[in-house]
Amino acid sequence: EFLLYLIKLVLDDWIGNEWQEHRYKQLQDNDILLLSKAIHPECFNSVAIHFNLNQMDVEEIQTGQQTDLCCQMLYKWKIKNGEEATLGKLIQNLFSSWISENKSVEKEELKSAISQVVSNEEAAS
Repeated sequence: EFLLYLIKLVLDDWIGNEWQEHRYKQLQDNDILLLSKAIHPECFNSVAIHFNLNQMDVEEIQTGQQTDLCCQMLYKWKIKNGEEATLGKLIQNLFSSWISENKSVEKEELKSAISQVVSNEEAAS
């Protein structure tokens, strides 16, 4: 319980708390597209590890004709995780990746994408 609170505090310090009330939001394809822009493509392999994608998943993504590996990686994660693929989980995974290699995620780009995802959801409701 305390550890979860501590993680929340650190996450809020990292990218703000705007996303907190939307952490259980089921991600749509356009959300994935927006959020994938925060991932540096050259760090694709290291980020994939934090999304629990195995080597076969990574190879499948890389051998496809897709130009945007980061978007495809998040889409694959979303499919594998179903209803568990929420905004909160995605942010936690990106944070974990950023902790281990901080050039892997562009913080300001992520904040901007989160703002768009959150405002899109609020506009829809």
